[in-house]
Amino acid sequence: MDIKENVKRLSENKNTYIIVLTVLIALQVICATYFFVFVKEGFHSDEVWSYGLANSFYEPFIYGDSLSNDASKCHKWVDGSDFKDYLTVQKGEQFRYDSVWYNQSMDMHPPLFYTILHTICSFFPDIFSKWFGFAINIAAMIIGQIFLAKTGYIATKSKVFSIILCALWGFSCGFINLNMFVRMYSLLTMFSILFLYSHCRLYYNEGSVKSNLIKIAVFAFCGALTHHYFLVAAFGLAACFCFYYLFKKQWKKMFAYALTMLGSIGLSIAVFPATIHHLFFMENTESRLATMMPLVHGFRSCISYVLCALTGISISVFSTGFYAYIVVALVCLAAICIPLCFLFRKEEFFRKFKGKVFSVLKSAKENFELFPAFAFLAVVFVMLVVSFNVNINVMKEHTDRYLFLIMPWAAFILLMAARFIFSWIKPLKKYSNRISAVLVCFAVAFSNIFCTKHYIFQRYIMGEGAIEDTCTENSEYVVCVNYEWIITCFTDKLMNCSRVFPTTVYTYMDDKDAIAQMDLSKDCYR
Repeated sequence: MDIKENVKRLSENKNTYIIVLTVLIALQVICATYFFVFVKEGFHSDEVWSYGLANSFYEPFIYGDSLSNDASKCHKWVDGSDFKDYLTVQKGEQFRYDSVWYNQSMDMHPPLFYTILHTICSFFPDIFSKWFGFAINIAAMIIGQIFLAKTGYIATKSKVFSIILCALWGFSCGFINLNMFVRMYSLLTMFSILFLYSHCRLYYNEGSVKSNLIKIAVFAFCGALTHHYFLVAAFGLAACFCFYYLFKKQWKKMFAYALTMLGSIGLSIAVFPATIHHLFFMENTESRLATMMPLVHGFRSCISYVLCALTGISISVFSTGFYAYIVVALVCLAAICIPLCFLFRKEEFFRKFKGKVFSVLKSAKENFELFPAFAFLAVVFVMLVVSFNVNINVMKEHTDRYLFLIMPWAAFILLMAARFIFSWIKPLKKYSNRISAVLVCFAVAFSNIFCTKHYIFQRYIMGEGAIEDTCTENSEYVVCVNYEWIITCFTDKLMNCSRVFPTTVYTYMDDKDAIAQMDLSKDCYR
C-alpha cells in the first residue's frame, strides 16, 4: 500500500510540474504577444529585410547591390507593387530556396531563418503579414522554455529550480525584447538553449554518449545555419568540454566529441559556403574602426546589457573609479587581516573560526559543479568577441541582439551561482529554492522597470507616421531619404500606393526632371 501511495504521489507531482510549467510558458507567450500586438508600433529596417531577403526573387536589396545595381528601385518611378513583390512570395515562386540561398550569400547571415520564413510565406502568396515572422518567434519561445526547464532539472534534479529558471528568463525584459523583434534571434536563442541542454545531458550522463553527441551535432548544425555568432558560443563551450576530457584522460570521448563538433560545423559550411566570406572577408571601414569602443569598455557594456535585461542591474561602462575603490578596499582588508591572523594563530577562538572556514570551503568544493563554470566561460567568450567585433558606440542598446543567445545561459549561471552560495550556509541550504524564488521576483520586476523595451519602435522612428494611411492605389509618393538603404524602412508602407520615386537628399536636384513627371491628377505626396 505504501508503495502504491508513493507512486501515486510521484505521478501527481509530475502532473503538477507539467501543469505549472505549461501555465508559466503560456503566460510568457501571452505577455510577449501582447507587447507585439498592442505596444509595438512599427518595423525596424532589419525586420523588413527579414521578409525581403526571404521572399524577393533573386533581389536581396530593394536599392540594388554590388552585382545588380540595375535592379535598384531608387532614382526612378516604380510601381508600389514592386515593393509588395519584394516582401511577398509571388505565384510560381513558392518554395524557391535557391533564391533564399542567393539572397543570404549577398547579405551577412546564414539562411535557416529565412528558409523557414519563406516556407511559411509560400503558403500565402502575395500576402504580407507580421504574423508570419512572429509565428517563428512563438514556436521558438515555447520550445526554448521547455528545454531550458529540462536543463535546469538535469543540473539540479529540482523541479522547483527549473520552474524558477523559466520564470527568470521568460518574464524578463530581455525575453520580451528578443521576441518582439521579427528577426532570426528568437530561433537562434532556441538553438543555443538546445545546445546547452544537450551538453548538460552529456556532462551529467543523462542518456547514452552516442545519443547526446547526435543531438549536439544536430543543434550545432542548425545553430550555425541561423547566425554566425552561434559559432562563437559553440566554440567557447566546446573548448571547455575538450579540455575537460583531456584533463580526465578520456581520450576516446574527447576525440568523439571534437569530431562531432567539427563535422557538424563543417557540414553547415558545406551547405552554405558563403559563411567563409561572411566570417573572414567582410570589410571593416576605417570610419567604423575609428569609432569602435575600447575592448574593456565594450566588455563592460555587454555585461551591463545582459545583467540589465535579466535583473535590471546596470554597471558603469566608462567610469573606472568604482572598480579602483573595490581594489583598494580589498588590498586594505588584506593588509589588516593577514597580520591579525598571524597574531592570533594560536588562540582557541581563531582555531574554531579557521575550522569553520575550512568546513565551508570543503562544503563549497563538494557542491561545486564544472558545467555552470563551462557555460560561464562560454558567455564571457561571446561577450569578448561581441566587444571586439561590434561597434557598440553605433549599435548602443541594440547591441543586445548579439547577446540574446547567451541570456538564457546567463540566467542559468546566476541561479546556479545563487544555489552554490546557499549550499555554503547550512541554515539557508534547506530554503535555497524559496530564497531564489523571492530574488527572481525582484529581478523580474527590476528588469521590466529599469531595462528599456527598445524593440517596440515607436512612431518617431523613420518610416512611421501617417504615410500608411495615405498609401492607396490613387497615391504617388516622392520619398527623399538620407541614404538609399533607408528606403527599406518604407517598403511595407509604400507597397499599397500607385507609384513611388525614391531619392536621396544628395541626388534630389539631379532627379528633379524625373520627379516632375508626377501625375498631378492623383493624390501626390512628397
